[in-house]
Amino acid sequence: MDNASLATWIEDWMNQVESAAGRKPILYTYPYFADPYLQPTLASSIPLWIANYDVSQPANAAGWTSWTFWQYSDTGSIPGVTGNVDLDVYSGTLTDLENAYGSSPAPTAYTQFNVFVLDHPYSAIAVGDVTYVLWTALDTLGTSHFYKGTGVMNINGKDVQGVVYQGNTYLPWYSLASGIKAEKLWNFYM
Repeated sequence: MDNASLATWIEDWMNQVESAAGRKPILYTYPYFADPYLQPTLASSIPLWIANYDVSQPANAAGWTSWTFWQYSDTGSIPGVTGNVDLDVYSGTLTDLENAYGSSPAPTAYTQFNVFVLDHPYSAIAVGDVTYVLWTALDTLGTSHFYKGTGVMNINGKDVQGVVYQGNTYLPWYSLASGIKAEKLWNFYM
């Protein structure tokens, strides 16, 4: 199939999906496929989800000069998931996302408290069974890190998805340093 036929086939298929689903589909691709195979005419009518790693901004690809979603890593981690996961970001605000794709579920209830890391107090939150600690605890532990945005911290070369709560990034307790463990010291009964 030549590039023009591929573009026609993609447009036809996207129209069929939109007609059946009642929502405009998004084309997921990466620059190394888009540039040689996709026609720039697609960019005017189809939203783009671009996979482009190890860059500060995704590349323009095959006529698209903007993206809707950007998959910026495939080496992230999320509590409860074994192995690497993809990490993505939306180009607009939460309100834009909800207006375009539906509202988000009810906010998660967080319990906020303090923990001590090497005798320094840090804010922490509990989300279900996972404890998240304010990212600045990494400095106390001397753990190599840099912030990548949208709640993602690169810790010792691995992307870790945190939780953004009240403007601060909280990281899973176990990601702070290798071998770190949380111990329950006591129970309070009222």
